[in-house]
Amino acid sequence: PGGDRLLVWGARGLVSQPALGGQGTTIDPQAFFGSWSPDGKQVAFFIRDSLFVGDANGGTPRFVTSALDPHSPAWSPDGKWIAFVSGNSPYFRTYNIAPSSVWLVSSAGGTPIQLTPAGGMSLSPTWAPDSRRLLIVSVLAGVRDVYQINVTSSGHPNGEPVRVTTGLNPSL
Repeated sequence: PGGDRLLVWGARGLVSQPALGGQGTTIDPQAFFGSWSPDGKQVAFFIRDSLFVGDANGGTPRFVTSALDPHSPAWSPDGKWIAFVSGNSPYFRTYNIAPSSVWLVSSAGGTPIQLTPAGGMSLSPTWAPDSRRLLIVSVLAGVRDVYQINVTSSGHPNGEPVRVTTGLNPSL
């Protein structure tokens, strides 16, 4: 969040790496797909089918929830929620069209809430600064476009996803 560190995935697992070079800190050797907390003190990441939150300097992480083929965590700016994708993690290597859906879970842990329907492809959750709107890439209308999901204070969708672009066909 401060721009001084990057999350990098590689042979050492998920690593907090100084942006200008130098020795990084391994968050977890089995972790993949990470996301900084808004204050930069914690990292949300996946190990196999489970979402964890750990200290940005390493240490023992805490379990948050589990999901089928999870990836792409996105921490809300207020720190309350973590959005993520369930399904189709090979998309980032193959750009296939397998199904995936966007989910939301409290950063403190609990039962995740499904925000997009199963069977389609929804990816790349990105929060608006107010932590009440989530932008995603989805095929809800047949081709990939950007959609906005309005989220209530309890984490449930407030209405149907709203299409923001038409014909953009973004890949991420």
